[in-house]
Amino acid sequence: MVEFNENHPKRLKGDNVFEAICEYFKEIGNIMSGDDINFFICTSACTFGMYEIDFGWGKPIWVSIPGDILKNVATLIDTKEGDGVDAWVSLSEEDMALFERDRNFLLLLL
Repeated sequence: MVEFNENHPKRLKGDNVFEAICEYFKEIGNIMSGDDINFFICTSACTFGMYEIDFGWGKPIWVSIPGDILKNVATLIDTKEGDGVDAWVSLSEEDMALFERDRNFLLLLL
């Protein structure tokens, strides 16, 4: 991973940027699909204004993510009131049991 992070930005210079970006996503896909790596992603949709989106029938009363198709992902989303953050965490049952007992995680909830 260190080698990937050190070498990849160099490929984003020059005339072949689109090809470099496509290759980047292909490499990431290969890394994530390997059986020898437990890959976890943490991302944020905070400040995206998810509760302000209106497709013509009003603003949403609740926003969520498709947890049944995303595995090993934690997504942070602003609360509807805008005064906090919801953490949508999708893990296997075994990993979730460990996560729920993690001392550092529990300290954050106080």
